[in-house]
Amino acid sequence: MVIEGGSHDLVLAGWLLPNLGIALDVGTRGQAVGLSVGYRRTLLQGPKGWGLSVFASGGLRTLLTEPGLALTATPALVAGSFGKGIGTVGVAVPFAVRVGSPLARIPVLIEANVGGRPGPVSFGLRGAIGPVFVPGEPTAIALQWSAWVALALPPVPCTPQEATRCNTTSAR
Repeated sequence: MVIEGGSHDLVLAGWLLPNLGIALDVGTRGQAVGLSVGYRRTLLQGPKGWGLSVFASGGLRTLLTEPGLALTATPALVAGSFGKGIGTVGVAVPFAVRVGSPLARIPVLIEANVGGRPGPVSFGLRGAIGPVFVPGEPTAIALQWSAWVALALPPVPCTPQEATRCNTTSAR
């Protein structure tokens, strides 16, 4: 379970399965509330937690400052240390498209994440910067920061038949 809060939104998230998670987010300026489902996959894994992972999520946001709904999607690629010392860099494109309107918001963010995992609790800081494209408007620059804390819950058990789904070679 992860709690993250910062300049952009407050998030409560958790992994339902080893590669499948869910998140609830609330905009810190009261602009929207959203629910999303996410998937992660380790592409490369090295010693002591080093690796390369891909993430993808999608969801629905209720706009609060002006009535409406938005569909969201976020592909991301992240590399670095996911072990006891957390240090990652990545690129994310958390875009949103308003339902019933051609309005879209497409940020392209470079992200950095630093933290630690001394036990079942991990913590860290995340920062992101990049251009934000909205069709018909001048390009803006997004600058985001947040602090997060996570609690490792017991792993979801896997049977030998599910080892591929769990991204392992044998059951846990």
